[in-house]
Amino acid sequence: MPLVSDEDSTDALTALAASDRGMLVSSITPVEVLSAIWRKARTIRDERVRARSHARLAALQAQWVVVSAVEDVIADALDVVARHGLRGADAIQLASARFTRNEALPFVTLDHDLRRAARAEGFPTLP
Repeated sequence: MPLVSDEDSTDALTALAASDRGMLVSSITPVEVLSAIWRKARTIRDERVRARSHARLAALQAQWVVVSAVEDVIADALDVVARHGLRGADAIQLASARFTRNEALPFVTLDHDLRRAARAEGFPTLP
């Protein structure tokens, strides 16, 4: 969410995204981000904030590569849940990373449990 909404970690993650490493995301990422945008918009009731977040999401979507091997990723996510006890969406994110196995790219997350699981799977993590 920090890449589309102003939060404490927005500057650091924006700089990381701009570092030309490429960005691979799970096919569920746009849904997760849009859901978070709408939840926040309902809370603060500011249409400008929602519109700005939508524009940032659209810009990100133009840059990232979506991991779309849904059946393979879901099958692996079941294993990830069993091994690491992650929530469903987090397991899908990690399974998507495992599917691509691009170790040149770090696994970026602000979630402690997901970061721990990604490290256990051998991924370098940021921040």
